Amino acid sequence: MNTFKNWSKSSYYIYGIGAIILTILSLTTSAITVCSVLSLIGALFGFLSVVLIVNKNRSAGYVGMVSAIIYMFVSWSLGNYSDTLLNILFIAFLNLPLILNKKYSDKVESTSIRGNKDLKEILVLLFIAIYLSLFTIEVLIFNAPRPIFSVLAATLGIVASIATSFFVLKESFVIWGAQNIFQTVLWGITLYQTGSGVALLMMATYTMYTINASTAFFNGKWFDK
Repeated sequence: MNTFKNWSKSSYYIYGIGAIILTILSLTTSAITVCSVLSLIGALFGFLSVVLIVNKNRSAGYVGMVSAIIYMFVSWSLGNYSDTLLNILFIAFLNLPLILNKKYSDKVESTSIRGNKDLKEILVLLFIAIYLSLFTIEVLIFNAPRPIFSVLAATLGIVASIATSFFVLKESFVIWGAQNIFQTVLWGITLYQTGSGVALLMMATYTMYTINASTAFFNGKWFDK
């Protein structure tokens, strides 16, 4: 696996600077606990995973699975239950498909949703079905404290995963960008309500994700230069 090869130059800079910021933030805002250490490891692996996705690197599946497993624990411990479920679904709809698809690489041509009415309808129906299902679970089963933002962020994440791994859609990065913004807001609300240093780290991580997603429009692997 050529995990660190064939990245765009901007990806090397973004990951290097981002990893340093996340590490410093974690060490200066949280006591050293099992949760804080796991959160930092999950953040670094998660950030690496999304950088790999932007560069169409299949290693994203393996790295993302490690991050998803860690995030499940962190999200559950802070009451973001939809985020816990989201990471389980990330494994099913993003990580495993990337791992199993041996042809997935930067040589795979991206497709577009433009002019594809059927695919648009499929994605819209998926969004509605997933949102309603997750909202019902959040409210009726988990009685989650932040259902609106957590469910919206989770739904966007699942749809983006399917658009990326199954359809290799250029527009998946529009969905990823929206999902990352809502995740940042969600963890910002969590930070405000709990004062947790881990929540601050998660908010910073998703801010990095948002910056990374924007680079997909310029690096030539998903969109023409």
